[in-house]
Amino acid sequence: MRIFLLVLFFAICLVAYIGAGPFMTLNSIKASIETSDSVQLAEDIDFPAVRQNIKEQLSTALATEAASELSDNPFAALAVAFSDKLVEGLLDTFVTPTGITSLLSGENPFSDEPEIEVREEDQQQQLAELWENSRFTYESTDRFSIWVKSENRAEVRVVLKRDGFKWRLTNIVLPDNFMEK
Repeated sequence: MRIFLLVLFFAICLVAYIGAGPFMTLNSIKASIETSDSVQLAEDIDFPAVRQNIKEQLSTALATEAASELSDNPFAALAVAFSDKLVEGLLDTFVTPTGITSLLSGENPFSDEPEIEVREEDQQQQLAELWENSRFTYESTDRFSIWVKSENRAEVRVVLKRDGFKWRLTNIVLPDNFMEK
Protein backbone atom coordinates (compact mmCIF):
# COMPACT_ATOMS: atom_id res chain seq x y z
CA MET A 1 0.00 0.00 0.00
CA ARG A 2 2.84 2.33 0.87
CA ILE A 3 4.50 1.78 -2.53
CA PHE A 4 1.21 2.45 -4.30
CA LEU A 5 0.82 5.78 -2.47
CA LEU A 6 4.42 6.71 -3.26
CA VAL A 7 3.94 5.92 -6.97
CA LEU A 8 0.66 7.84 -6.97
CA PHE A 9 2.34 10.83 -5.31
CA PHE A 10 5.13 10.90 -7.93
CA ALA A 11 2.62 10.51 -10.76
CA ILE A 12 0.60 13.48 -9.47
CA CYS A 13 3.80 15.54 -9.08
CA LEU A 14 4.85 14.64 -12.63
CA VAL A 15 1.48 15.63 -14.11
CA ALA A 16 1.49 18.88 -12.11
CA TYR A 17 5.03 19.71 -13.29
CA ILE A 18 4.18 19.04 -16.93
CA GLY A 19 0.94 21.02 -16.61
CA ALA A 20 2.68 24.00 -15.01
CA GLY A 21 5.64 23.78 -17.41
CA PRO A 22 4.38 26.27 -20.03
CA PHE A 23 3.71 28.89 -17.36
CA MET A 24 7.14 28.33 -15.82
CA THR A 25 8.71 28.73 -19.28
CA LEU A 26 6.75 31.95 -19.90
CA ASN A 27 7.93 33.34 -16.56
CA SER A 28 11.48 32.29 -17.40
CA ILE A 29 11.27 34.10 -20.77
CA LYS A 30 9.95 37.19 -19.01
CA ALA A 31 12.74 37.11 -16.41
CA SER A 32 15.38 36.48 -19.09
CA ILE A 33 14.23 39.49 -21.10
CA GLU A 34 14.11 41.70 -18.00
CA THR A 35 17.64 40.70 -16.94
CA SER A 36 19.02 40.48 -20.50
CA ASP A 37 20.05 36.85 -19.91
CA SER A 38 20.56 35.67 -23.47
CA VAL A 39 21.78 32.21 -22.42
CA GLN A 40 18.56 31.43 -20.53
CA LEU A 41 16.49 33.01 -23.30
CA ALA A 42 18.14 30.72 -25.86
CA GLU A 43 17.18 27.74 -23.69
CA ASP A 44 13.54 28.86 -23.54
CA ILE A 45 13.11 29.96 -27.16
CA ASP A 46 13.98 27.86 -30.18
CA PHE A 47 15.24 30.85 -32.19
CA PRO A 48 15.92 28.90 -35.44
CA ALA A 49 12.38 27.45 -35.43
CA VAL A 50 10.78 30.81 -34.57
CA ARG A 51 12.86 32.53 -37.27
CA GLN A 52 11.87 29.95 -39.90
CA ASN A 53 8.18 30.08 -38.98
CA ILE A 54 8.04 33.89 -39.06
CA LYS A 55 10.02 33.90 -42.32
CA GLU A 56 7.45 31.62 -43.95
CA GLN A 57 4.57 33.78 -42.72
CA LEU A 58 6.14 37.06 -43.87
CA SER A 59 7.20 35.61 -47.23
CA THR A 60 3.68 34.32 -47.86
CA ALA A 61 2.10 37.63 -46.83
CA LEU A 62 4.47 39.67 -49.01
CA ALA A 63 4.01 37.36 -52.01
CA THR A 64 0.22 37.50 -51.67
CA GLU A 65 0.26 41.28 -51.35
CA ALA A 66 2.66 41.64 -54.28
CA ALA A 67 0.59 39.33 -56.45
CA SER A 68 -2.60 41.27 -55.81
CA GLU A 69 -1.12 44.76 -56.14
CA LEU A 70 1.36 44.13 -58.91
CA SER A 71 -0.62 41.72 -61.06
CA ASP A 72 -0.47 43.90 -64.16
CA ASN A 73 3.02 45.28 -63.54
CA PRO A 74 5.91 43.83 -65.58
CA PHE A 75 8.29 44.32 -62.67
CA ALA A 76 6.21 42.19 -60.30
CA ALA A 77 8.59 39.22 -60.53
CA LEU A 78 11.49 41.48 -59.64
CA ALA A 79 9.60 42.84 -56.64
CA VAL A 80 8.85 39.31 -55.43
CA ALA A 81 12.52 38.41 -55.81
CA PHE A 82 13.55 41.33 -53.62
CA SER A 83 10.92 40.45 -51.03
CA ASP A 84 13.18 37.66 -49.70
CA LYS A 85 15.83 40.24 -48.81
CA LEU A 86 13.17 42.38 -47.15
CA VAL A 87 11.98 39.41 -45.12
CA GLU A 88 15.54 38.67 -43.97
CA GLY A 89 15.85 42.27 -42.76
CA LEU A 90 12.54 42.04 -40.94
CA LEU A 91 13.62 38.81 -39.27
CA ASP A 92 16.74 40.50 -37.92
CA THR A 93 14.37 42.94 -36.19
CA PHE A 94 11.69 40.48 -35.05
CA VAL A 95 13.73 37.54 -33.79
CA THR A 96 15.50 39.38 -30.98
CA PRO A 97 14.52 39.68 -27.31
CA THR A 98 13.06 43.16 -27.92
CA GLY A 99 11.33 42.08 -31.14
CA ILE A 100 9.82 39.02 -29.51
CA THR A 101 8.63 41.15 -26.58
CA SER A 102 6.90 43.48 -29.05
CA LEU A 103 5.31 40.62 -30.97
CA LEU A 104 4.17 38.92 -27.77
CA SER A 105 2.69 42.21 -26.60
CA GLY A 106 0.57 42.33 -29.73
CA GLU A 107 2.31 45.39 -31.18
CA ASN A 108 2.40 45.79 -34.94
CA PRO A 109 5.76 47.04 -36.18
CA PHE A 110 4.07 48.07 -39.44
CA SER A 111 1.78 50.59 -37.79
CA ASP A 112 1.90 54.26 -38.83
CA GLU A 113 2.91 55.40 -35.39
CA PRO A 114 6.39 56.91 -35.30
CA GLU A 115 8.99 54.50 -34.10
CA ILE A 116 10.51 55.48 -30.80
CA GLU A 117 13.18 53.66 -28.91
CA VAL A 118 11.73 51.36 -26.27
CA ARG A 119 12.92 52.32 -22.81
CA GLU A 120 13.68 49.55 -20.35
CA GLU A 121 10.83 50.64 -18.08
CA ASP A 122 8.38 50.51 -21.01
CA GLN A 123 9.57 47.05 -21.97
CA GLN A 124 9.11 45.83 -18.37
CA GLN A 125 5.61 47.38 -18.33
CA GLN A 126 4.77 45.54 -21.57
CA LEU A 127 5.98 42.27 -20.04
CA ALA A 128 3.99 42.87 -16.85
CA GLU A 129 0.76 43.45 -18.82
CA LEU A 130 1.51 40.76 -21.37
CA TRP A 131 -0.92 38.10 -20.17
CA GLU A 132 -3.80 40.26 -18.92
CA ASN A 133 -5.88 39.92 -22.10
CA SER A 134 -4.51 36.56 -23.16
CA ARG A 135 -6.10 33.17 -23.28
CA PHE A 136 -4.32 29.85 -22.90
CA THR A 137 -5.04 26.44 -24.41
CA TYR A 138 -3.47 23.01 -24.17
CA GLU A 139 -3.75 21.60 -27.67
CA SER A 140 -2.21 18.29 -26.70
CA THR A 141 0.05 16.88 -24.00
CA ASP A 142 3.07 18.43 -25.72
CA ARG A 143 1.66 21.61 -27.29
CA PHE A 144 0.46 24.77 -25.56
CA SER A 145 -0.79 28.02 -27.12
CA ILE A 146 -1.18 31.53 -25.80
CA TRP A 147 -3.47 33.89 -27.72
CA VAL A 148 -2.48 37.55 -27.19
CA LYS A 149 -4.72 40.34 -28.48
CA SER A 150 -2.84 42.72 -30.76
CA GLU A 151 -3.32 46.47 -31.24
CA ASN A 152 -6.07 45.94 -33.82
CA ARG A 153 -7.81 43.27 -31.68
CA ALA A 154 -6.52 40.42 -33.84
CA GLU A 155 -4.71 37.67 -31.94
CA VAL A 156 -1.05 36.72 -32.06
CA ARG A 157 -0.63 33.05 -31.23
CA VAL A 158 2.43 31.93 -29.29
CA VAL A 159 3.13 28.19 -29.43
CA LEU A 160 5.20 26.26 -26.92
CA LYS A 161 6.16 22.62 -27.43
CA ARG A 162 7.30 20.12 -24.86
CA ASP A 163 10.43 18.07 -25.40
CA GLY A 164 10.78 15.67 -22.52
CA PHE A 165 10.12 17.78 -19.43
CA LYS A 166 11.23 21.08 -20.99
CA TRP A 167 8.85 23.50 -22.75
CA ARG A 168 10.21 25.88 -25.43
CA LEU A 169 8.67 28.66 -27.49
CA THR A 170 8.77 27.33 -31.06
CA ASN A 171 6.39 29.49 -33.07
CA ILE A 172 4.72 32.88 -33.14
CA VAL A 173 1.73 32.87 -35.49
CA LEU A 174 1.01 36.38 -36.73
CA PRO A 175 -2.56 37.50 -37.53
CA ASP A 176 -3.63 37.55 -41.19
CA ASN A 177 -3.77 41.35 -41.28
CA PHE A 178 -0.40 41.78 -39.57
CA MET A 179 1.24 43.38 -42.61
CA GLU A 180 -1.45 46.05 -42.88
CA LYS A 181 -0.69 49.49 -41.52
